[in-house]
Amino acid sequence: MHFDKHIKDNNKKILEHLTEAFENEQVKISNELNQIQLHVSIVDILDILHELKENKDLQFMQLVDVTAVDYPNREKRFDLVYMLLSHRKNARIIVKAQISENENVQSVVEMFKSADWHEREVYDMFGIIFEGHPNLKRILTDYDFEGHPLRKDFPIFGKKDMFYDEDVQDCVYKDVDLPEDTRFYDTQSKWNQLNNNFDLAEEDKPFSIDEFKDKE
Repeated sequence: MHFDKHIKDNNKKILEHLTEAFENEQVKISNELNQIQLHVSIVDILDILHELKENKDLQFMQLVDVTAVDYPNREKRFDLVYMLLSHRKNARIIVKAQISENENVQSVVEMFKSADWHEREVYDMFGIIFEGHPNLKRILTDYDFEGHPLRKDFPIFGKKDMFYDEDVQDCVYKDVDLPEDTRFYDTQSKWNQLNNNFDLAEEDKPFSIDEFKDKE
């Protein structure tokens, strides 16, 4: 309880400084579950992060992570998410900005050196382009990899299999070949899996309550 009260009291001060710092900006400030968030325009992201870092009442000097969330049915498809820490003020903050699939964003590597690999990962996984990045290339997948694995429309089993071919002594690609049938999992109905269980292995089939009733 004491720790929660400390967070609430500290966040209250941070919120006051944020309101003052961005009173003339189109910034939505929220504090849900003691987590402060800023919702900003993607074109203002550099100015917002610069203010968070350099403002003496905030001092968010450390960029912890950069990631994204994919909403395929939304006009601005992605949420670009920046997470920052202020060691001086003992606070953390999340900055979110919506960005469309064909839109680029300015890199923040010059401002935060830690953004280097984070931005490369977001590019690799989501396909978001960071303009001005000194070395924007894939970081987790192969250079010839097709697509971006954390997009919601990326096939769950991938598009290609990569393996090392002893004959050519190089990594080669082939079409995905699943060794067994894929089981059907209906995520919408919890009952469908129980009723239509004909495609499950015997040990995976649900039991019936009748099996536990005393037989006369």
